[in-house]
Amino acid sequence: MKNKNIIFIAGVHGVGKSTFCDSLSLKTEAFPISASTLIKRSIALNNGKIVDNVNKNQNALIEQLSQLDIREDTILLDGHFCLIDKNKNISDVPIQTFVSIDPTLILLLKCDAQRIQDRLSERDGAEVFDKYLIDELQKYETNRARLISKTINVPIIEIDTTLPFTDDFLSRIAIRITNRNKEI
Repeated sequence: MKNKNIIFIAGVHGVGKSTFCDSLSLKTEAFPISASTLIKRSIALNNGKIVDNVNKNQNALIEQLSQLDIREDTILLDGHFCLIDKNKNISDVPIQTFVSIDPTLILLLKCDAQRIQDRLSERDGAEVFDKYLIDELQKYETNRARLISKTINVPIIEIDTTLPFTDDFLSRIAIRITNRNKEI
């Protein structure tokens, strides 16, 4: 994966990763894909947000990402730093996963927990997580993202998705991605 410019777009379920990736891909000609889409190519996932085996899923992700045959130089990979396991505990995605992905930039999306709960309810038709769990997961995700950013020496940009993204904002992020993450 060293020959691809991988931008890791992270955040809890319902924060707006897919919407952000789709909007950003229009500005960058980058290839947007979610980690769960890649994982599903190898193993069957339940339709919920609960993960049975975090390590098995991450191994499948790395395998499928390495086999990805696309023409674009940049990949917008939508994923997580923490997941909810089958016991409803917050589980960290191993650091080795991110060493293997080798991202050039981390974009961490965050949002108000109530807004996330509303989005999940609207999208998935049921209350998946209560507001408290969303808040806790978002704190863990933020701390884990910062730790991994520091550990693998990759810059991180934290983005609030409570309000819609402006065209100017997306353009500035797109320029940074297009220039292989050089400061602008």
